[in-house]
Formats: sequence, C-alpha cells, structure tokens
Amino acid sequence: MSPVIEALEQTLTAAGAPERQLSEFVARFTRVSIELNTLSEVFVQEQRSLVPEEVAYIRANQARFDHKLADLIARGVEAGVFHVDDPALASLAISGMIRWIQRWYREGGRLTSDEICKGVAQLALNLVRYEARQ
Repeated sequence: MSPVIEALEQTLTAAGAPERQLSEFVARFTRVSIELNTLSEVFVQEQRSLVPEEVAYIRANQARFDHKLADLIARGVEAGVFHVDDPALASLAISGMIRWIQRWYREGGRLTSDEICKGVAQLALNLVRYEARQ
C-alpha cells in the first residue's frame, strides 16, 4: 500500500470529527510529499514511460484515494462543518494542491516542512469552507 493511502486509511479509522480527520490527513499527505519530493518529481516527469499495467495500477490507487477523500469531505458536509457543493471536486483540488508541492518545494526554503504541513492543512479547511459547529 502506498504511504499516502496508508495515511488516509489510518486517519479515517481514527476517531474524530471530519475537520480534524481532514486536517490531520492533509498534514500527513503533505509530509509524505515533502519526504518523497525527488521521487515524486521523477514520477510525474517519467510516468509516460511506464507500461500500461503500471499506469492502470497507479490510476486505480489514485481513484481509490480520491473516492475516500471525497467521502471524508461528504461526511463533513453532512455534519454541517464543510460547505462545498461537490466533495469529489474538493477532493481533487486538495490532492492536486499537495501533489504540486514537488514542483516548488526545496529544503532550506522560506518555510520549514512543519510550517508547510500546517499551512496546507489550513488551506484545505479553507477550501471546504470549514465552519466550526455552533
């Protein structure tokens, strides 16, 4: 299992409100993306060279991931803490934001990895228009 799907599965099985689960998962996904930065960059650039079976496996995992993240966002909508019309689109936007980190992250840059993880988690909550329960 990929580290990202493993992080999502662990987050989903842990107790907690949808906003906490989303924030924790996004921070973990961001951390994995930072730690595997070089590998991610090579993959994005070289994925055209993969055999069809490998591409199909990767796409199936991506679809599984996107569906689970969309389900988490939908639970937040049902709980009244997230306010988006399309949880699947929000899921794609969040995962895209994190996957893009490999394009700009450089160790020793303006922000520490901890600051990036915290900031991206907050951006994800903003994206789903999180509002605390009254």
